[in-house]
Amino acid sequence: MKHRKRIIALLLAALMLCSFAACEKKDEKTKEKKKTYGDVTAFEVCMSAVFSQHGFAGGSVEQFSIEDDDSVFDIVYGDANLADYMTDFYYAGSAGGTADEVAVAIVQKEENRSKLKKAFEDRLESRIAAFTGYEPLEVEKLKKGKILEYDRYIIFLVCDNPEAAVPAIERALAEDYVPKYISPSNLATPTPTPTPSPTPRPVNPHVEPSPEPDLTKHYNENYEVGYNPLIIEAYKTGNRDLLTENEDLWLYDTCSQILEDLLGGKELTFLQAEKAIYKYIVQHVDYDYGHYSIEGQQLNSDNPIGALYTGLGICTGYSTTFNLLCSMIGMEVINVGGSAYAEREEHGWNMIHIGDYWYYVDPCWGWNGSGYYNFSYLNQTEKYMISTEHYWNKAGLPEADVYSYEDRLEIGFEKEPEDDPRVAKIWVP
Repeated sequence: MKHRKRIIALLLAALMLCSFAACEKKDEKTKEKKKTYGDVTAFEVCMSAVFSQHGFAGGSVEQFSIEDDDSVFDIVYGDANLADYMTDFYYAGSAGGTADEVAVAIVQKEENRSKLKKAFEDRLESRIAAFTGYEPLEVEKLKKGKILEYDRYIIFLVCDNPEAAVPAIERALAEDYVPKYISPSNLATPTPTPTPSPTPRPVNPHVEPSPEPDLTKHYNENYEVGYNPLIIEAYKTGNRDLLTENEDLWLYDTCSQILEDLLGGKELTFLQAEKAIYKYIVQHVDYDYGHYSIEGQQLNSDNPIGALYTGLGICTGYSTTFNLLCSMIGMEVINVGGSAYAEREEHGWNMIHIGDYWYYVDPCWGWNGSGYYNFSYLNQTEKYMISTEHYWNKAGLPEADVYSYEDRLEIGFEKEPEDDPRVAKIWVP
C-alpha cells in the first residue's frame, strides 16, 4: 500500500512539473509576442549599424533624412511619396564605388510597412543589377543584404559584416538603450564666416530667355574638344557677347546656371567641386542606348548639347560635358579617346589635373542607371583603367599618378602646402 502511495505521489509530482514547464513555455511565447522596442530615432539606429563596420563605404559616405527634399526618395527608391508613410527616416550610403548602404524607416501604421519593405526589396534588386558586370565583390555583398523588421522599424542593410551590424541595431532598439550619436539636425548651426573671392569673375547679367539649340545639326563637328572653347573665355570674363551661335549661347547659359546651383557662393576644394560636377552629370544624363540604332539615335548624344538638352548621351557626351563644366571654373581637363570591352567598342573619357598630378576620370562608367551613380572611375590610375578594360594610345597624353587620388591623400604631396589640392580652393560667385 505504502509502495502504491509513493508511486502515485511521484506521478503527481511529474504532472505538476509538466504543467509548470507548459506554463513557462506559454509565458515565453506571450513574452515574445509582447516584445517591445525603445523609442530611438532612425538616425541613431542607422549610425549604430554604420559604426559597427570597419571602413563603411570606404569612408566616403552620403547621408539624407526625412527632412530632405522628397525628390531624393524618387531618385533612390523611385517613389517620392514614400516619405508620407514614415514618421522618421535616415539613410547612409556609399558616395564611392561600394554598395554599402543602411536605411532606417520608422512606420507607425502596419498597413504601410509592406510598402516600405517592397521599396527596399526593389532597391536591393536594382543595386545588384547596377553592380553586376562591374564590381563582382560588391554583388556578393548585395546578395547578403538584409531587409529587417522590428515592429515599426524597417531597415535596409548592406555592408561588409552584417553579423556585426544586426546585433548593433538590436542593441540600439533595446528599451534601456542610451543614445550616443548626435543627429546633424540637433547640432547648433554655426554663424557662417563670409569668404570673399580674391578675384571675382565678372558677371554679365542675362535676363532674356536662352535661345533654343538647333538639334537638327551636329553641334561639335567643328570643335575638337566637343564644344566651342570660347564658352570658357566668355564665362571667365563675364562677356557673353563673345558668343553668337544659338547653341553656344544656350550652353553658356545652361552651364552657368548649373555651376551657380552646384557651387555658387562657396569656397570649395578642387575635389569637392569636381565631385559635385561629376555627380550632377551622372545623375542628370542617361545613357543613349538608341545610339546603336539608326532610327533612335540622338544626333548630339556625343556632346554637351545632347547630354544637357535631351538628357541623353553616349560616352563622349558625358566626357565633353565634364570637360566643359570643369574647364569653366579653371580646372585643367582633357578628353581621352580609345575603346572598351576587349576593344570591341569605341569609348571616351577624361584626364584631370589636380595638384601635382594627372588622374583618369570616366563619368560615363559612373552611370549605373537613371539617377544612380558611383565614384569608382573618379581620379584613377592608368593601371586601374587598364584593369577595367579601357584601351587607348597614350602618346601625347600627360603621365598619370601611379596612385589614385584617394591613395595620394594618404601618401602626401611633394610640394609646398599651398599646392596641396586640399588647401587650394575654387570660388564660384
